[in-house]
Amino acid sequence: MKSPQPYTIGIPDESMILEAKKITFMGRAPGMKNVMLRIGPNWFPTKLTPDGSWSSEIDLTEHANGPFVFDVLSWDGSEGNFSININVRVHLFLVGGRDETPPVEVPAGHPAAGMALAVLMHGKVDEGWRV
Repeated sequence: MKSPQPYTIGIPDESMILEAKKITFMGRAPGMKNVMLRIGPNWFPTKLTPDGSWSSEIDLTEHANGPFVFDVLSWDGSEGNFSININVRVHLFLVGGRDETPPVEVPAGHPAAGMALAVLMHGKVDEGWRV
């Protein structure tokens, strides 16, 4: 039996930008009995049809702007009892959502610990970011 080989599919950048709204994600996973979607720590169930088509509506209106990872996970049996699993990871970019600054954790003793980052925005210095 030959082991499966990973492969990469190219998707144009403009197709990777999503508006912050309710979006129906859909695809096909023939032969799979379960398909789940994941964005960060959040899991989303799908509606799976006998022909392997799946869909799930996800509300991205409260999601933070910027890049995020979208995972599609599928398997051919019950949880923990399967012989085939197929996972797809896509990097997407959200616009029109919530603005936020992601937390930055710097371990004690790191050269940047306690330093402030000064950013020049529109001709003014903003020193609000501390590490």
